[in-house]
Amino acid sequence: RHVVCYLARELLRLSYPTVGRVLKYRDHTTAFYAVRKIASLIRDDAGVAAEISLLRQIVLHDPEVWHG
Repeated sequence: RHVVCYLARELLRLSYPTVGRVLKYRDHTTAFYAVRKIASLIRDDAGVAAEISLLRQIVLHDPEVWHG
């Protein structure tokens, strides 16, 4: 869920309140925390950075993601 939050902010440029509502968070500060947490993990862990990069590429470039 944190990764979805991070990608929503990074790829869709959604506001924290919007991300919070979509993901059913109690308020926008949870979305803010989630994005900061994933950004920190990406910075500190090459494995996490690679996984997030792969997910980003799949979401942006794999038509099967959107058309099943």
